[in-house]
Amino acid sequence: MRVGSAARAPPADQTAQPEGLRPDGEHQDQRRQDRGRQPHADHEDGEHQVHEVPVPQPVFLYSFGDYFPTYLGDQGLSGRFAFRSLLDEGWRLSGSSDVWVGSEQDVTNPLFGIWCCVCRRTYGGATIDLEQRCTVEEAFAMHTINAAEALGEGDTLGSIEPGKTADLAVLDRDPLSCPEDDLRHVRVDAVFLDGRSVYTREASVPIDQATR
Repeated sequence: MRVGSAARAPPADQTAQPEGLRPDGEHQDQRRQDRGRQPHADHEDGEHQVHEVPVPQPVFLYSFGDYFPTYLGDQGLSGRFAFRSLLDEGWRLSGSSDVWVGSEQDVTNPLFGIWCCVCRRTYGGATIDLEQRCTVEEAFAMHTINAAEALGEGDTLGSIEPGKTADLAVLDRDPLSCPEDDLRHVRVDAVFLDGRSVYTREASVPIDQATR
């Protein structure tokens, strides 16, 4: 399966603030909300509008989910990473890891982040607020097109469309039909950047054979 590239996000402590104009010509700012903080409704003051872009870290459900009550007290017992509620309210969530590549096993892998969005399982095996789970399609959007839009690069990255940069990942199975628990084990067979092959996994099936 071919998947549009994830956006190339800056470190989470650098808040991206692309500016633009609303259709009515008034000025707006776009600001990222990192680490799963609850976003606020838009504030309109006549001339200026602030749009907050939630950028949660789904992998925290796995890494820290067992310890939320220890860190947060009673507040850590509910309302944790409320993806379903935010999506149903119309927020375009994007997913990130908040860690440097290679700093922790698995959590820098966006496919692992997608598994966290869907299965919401902790390191200890507990399930966190399963009613707040995403669909697989929503989780992929969080890590591709929504992430690109959070960076102000949705016109060129994040999905496979005519006119966009041909950054593609070829997966070893269809994540939309495989068992949800297998999402964390999906492998990347090949990567293309700007249409050029830059990575092929050893032992993967050649693309010309896989598509026959």
